[in-house]
Amino acid sequence: MAPTEMLKKAPVYRFLVFIIMVLCWAQIYMGMQMIASYGAPIMRDLGINNSMLALISNGVAIALAIMCVAAGSIAIKLGGKKTIVLGCLIQAVAGAMFLSNPRSVAVLVIIRLIEGIGGGLINAFALGLIYAWFPKNERGFASGIQMGLYGVAISATTIISNAFNHMGLTWTNGCGYFIMGCGLVGAILVGFLYVDIEKRHGVSIIDDVIERKDEPAVGGTAGVVQVAPTGKLPATYGEMFRSATFWLLAIPIAGNTAASYNLPYCFSAIFPKYGYSSAEIVAILSVAFLGTIISCPLGGIISDRLFGGRRSETVAISYGLGTIFLIMFCIMLTGHASASAMTVICILSYAACMMSCGPIWALPSEIFAPQFFIRGLGVMLFITNVAGLLNITVSGMLADRMGSYLPGVIFTIFFIAISLICSIILFKKYRV
Repeated sequence: MAPTEMLKKAPVYRFLVFIIMVLCWAQIYMGMQMIASYGAPIMRDLGINNSMLALISNGVAIALAIMCVAAGSIAIKLGGKKTIVLGCLIQAVAGAMFLSNPRSVAVLVIIRLIEGIGGGLINAFALGLIYAWFPKNERGFASGIQMGLYGVAISATTIISNAFNHMGLTWTNGCGYFIMGCGLVGAILVGFLYVDIEKRHGVSIIDDVIERKDEPAVGGTAGVVQVAPTGKLPATYGEMFRSATFWLLAIPIAGNTAASYNLPYCFSAIFPKYGYSSAEIVAILSVAFLGTIISCPLGGIISDRLFGGRRSETVAISYGLGTIFLIMFCIMLTGHASASAMTVICILSYAACMMSCGPIWALPSEIFAPQFFIRGLGVMLFITNVAGLLNITVSGMLADRMGSYLPGVIFTIFFIAISLICSIILFKKYRV
């Protein structure tokens, strides 16, 4: 299809796309969280321990990681819209399977794998459509808002599961109705309200149909190695694996997930060892992650406006602050700082690390050729899920050996510090 007439500015329709895709994206992680929210009754009813509960819970993440890689190839055949609808319907099927009242760990793992397959088909496109529909100078902010809502989605899942408990629903019915309902609603919204950008405007990114004055390239500094022009960016898996920018970005992406997955996991378990009361722990954790609502969009604004669409400077600032605050967290924890002081440092630590979310998920669009973007993004999403599982697994093993989750936090600090170095190289040498 030939491109339509040029536009004066990006269409308002992009905001409807954003709302629909955030709802579809959020259901993935809310569905993942349902097992954790119902952890106690599941272990009681099935007679299992925490390790078996983790096995059930991780089924989604494993399938999600694998399907994120495959989603790009599937979408080339089906188109983006059909791929997302298929993912939502598969999620709905997994929800319906919960309603059969399964009592076997093996069956529950299979259900969670199916749920992860649906989530993997949704995930790459829910992130990638920000690249397609938002101009370059808006992508960081849009991605930041989306990532900032992650904590809101997790909190909402806890509220919903508690409401289901008060309604007298069993954990199987609660999981089933919620996951099935979200999947069906997502399929309906995408099926009836969303149109692929290729069909609506005849292009793969909205920048190609927006009128703009010719401007010098951002960051065109003498002596700086520029990222190759669009036509020379990686367009195959082979070119991707030979690309220096891919490997330099893969590590900060892993660092982002190491922080977003592992810090809540460690924070939730670390305080009893250091003498904090149950009331103090609840007070700390109830607000520890709310800073992302501000820091994620803020990171996007900084990269969009202050750095003119470059991302890696903001990522480096995020990881630099995150490293400093997490080191302070370790010092204050071992020094038995007050609960109020630990609340503040938890907020600052997590918010600082998560400030990278907006710009870091806008960066893949800068290092892959447009025709390869969804496939490349799928590989990045695979890396994130593996990094998250690795950090949680290592933290648990270290806790078993050393009696504290503090080594797990230190392991994440190491990840973030290495990510900081890679981010500095990205903006110093490649100016992305």
